[in-house]
Amino acid sequence: MKNYLFVCKAGKMRSPTAVRAAYSVAEKHNLELKAESTGTGIMKHNGWNAEKLDNYDKIFVMEPYMQRFLTRKYNIPEDKIVCFDIEDIYRKNDVLLFTFLEQLIEEYFFDGKLKK
Repeated sequence: MKNYLFVCKAGKMRSPTAVRAAYSVAEKHNLELKAESTGTGIMKHNGWNAEKLDNYDKIFVMEPYMQRFLTRKYNIPEDKIVCFDIEDIYRKNDVLLFTFLEQLIEEYFFDGKLKK
């Protein structure tokens, strides 16, 4: 079973919505996975470390600066991180955000990369 982490700024809007979208894609395609969410602020203050992050098969971040944060602070290899490039303008479970995340996650799961 694959283990995924979704990261946004506060861990309250985009990343929990991404977890919901990941489970939706998994259900549609009969996939088994584990997905969790957090925020960069939570990571800074709640004892996250490289060892904990190493438990994830892939880490999905919402913005490019988050990818830099993970590679610099925790030495996470860039190829372990996927950036969705989604601005912090959505509410949790926003229909447009959910639909977009579902599409991106499906692309990644089945193509191994995001179409730009």
